[in-house]
Amino acid sequence: MAEAGQIANTACLVDCLREPSRVAEFFTELTGRAVVGGDCSRPVSWQVDNKYYSAEVQFVACSPDSKQLEERGWEAIVLLTSLDKLGLENARATWERVGGRLNPSVCIFLGRGTPPSDHAPSCRQEVLEWCVGEGFELVEWGTEDGGGDSDEDDDVIPEKVGVARVAEALQVHVWPSMVMKKQDRPGRKQEDKEKTPENRENSAEGKSGEGGAVEKQSSDEQNLGNLKEQSTPEVSQDEAAPSSAAKNPSSQERIDSLLAKECEDVLASGLSDVQDPEGESFEKLFAKFAQMKEHAQSLSHEERKGYAEKVVMAFWNAIGGDEEEVEVDSDS
Repeated sequence: MAEAGQIANTACLVDCLREPSRVAEFFTELTGRAVVGGDCSRPVSWQVDNKYYSAEVQFVACSPDSKQLEERGWEAIVLLTSLDKLGLENARATWERVGGRLNPSVCIFLGRGTPPSDHAPSCRQEVLEWCVGEGFELVEWGTEDGGGDSDEDDDVIPEKVGVARVAEALQVHVWPSMVMKKQDRPGRKQEDKEKTPENRENSAEGKSGEGGAVEKQSSDEQNLGNLKEQSTPEVSQDEAAPSSAAKNPSSQERIDSLLAKECEDVLASGLSDVQDPEGESFEKLFAKFAQMKEHAQSLSHEERKGYAEKVVMAFWNAIGGDEEEVEVDSDS
């Protein structure tokens, strides 16, 4: 039942057939439970429950000439009648009488299928035209073809018919007293996953690793700065005479000389015969390659060729190559 202050979610089944057994059958199929004692005069509670909200709907059955039909503001109206001329006339007469005073959001013409006869010929097309004109959805209940399904549509998801289609239409209706369900916003699950203790620990370790890399880079830069300072000895004012400038190399030349010496040491380790299963010499060579290239630019053409041969041989040895497989043309 709706709480105090809420608008009741109400729907009405208008029994134009005037057959209580059909009304009971409708409610049994809709709710999945039999009507107690077959008494359909009481409201039947039906629960709407979909992905976004839930709502309790009070379904009431009444006859076409019932005053109750006119006195309440229905959210949904279902006209239960037959698919013959008599059923259409009953539905039309009922709607002409009360339709002007009602403004339901959902209007369904539930046509109970009956075998056509001379006394009750089928008028499905005429019913369909009336439904379109009055804003009703035509739902066939109990017809042999199930609303037009055929064997040619085996690969297509079949449309629901009968009471199942009525339930489907009411399930997607926005009821006034519905209760919204809590929805996870996009990216919420990913954020929750990142907040787990394990992921927080991994994130902290990652940040720690990044910090270690930054510290190592700063340490390397500091060592290089110390190297530059060490390579530039302090010179007294007496020693800094103009006549000695030509004899003492510049600071940049000293740095280049030290870098060249360091490259030579790395090349020497790469050219040695000592086994290096861990590949440390290759890593050292690769780390100093840029400096080797820079050093080579300061050499003459012939010196650069000899230096290049050393670099090639050092890398070849570092990856486990055999020196006898490399032919060096000393005359080129």
